[in-house]
Amino acid sequence: MIDWAQVRQLEEDIGRDELSGVVALFLAEAEEAIAELKSLPPDAGDRMAATLHFLKGSASSMGFVAFAETCARGETKAEKGQVFEVPVGDVVRLYQDSKALFLQGFPAGFADGNQ
Repeated sequence: MIDWAQVRQLEEDIGRDELSGVVALFLAEAEEAIAELKSLPPDAGDRMAATLHFLKGSASSMGFVAFAETCARGETKAEKGQVFEVPVGDVVRLYQDSKALFLQGFPAGFADGNQ
């Protein structure tokens, strides 16, 4: 669910101190996007696709692999006008599960390769 190698690479690229700030920003922005996604009306396919695209990219950068893949599938459906087929509830649950797993492994221990 979490690509810890991606997280370690990000840490290597930007440094441990900066990584904490990036994680905080990602979580704050993801929470906002999730709230927006849950409140979108059924005729907001373009906005849904854009929100899922944002979540997909951010999640991928942070190593939230399964969540990013689910967002990508939802984005494709929204772009095709299949808004009612986008599993928003599944997207929200997968984000929450991924976030919980991530926070269990970050910061303690992930850098030493134990994850």
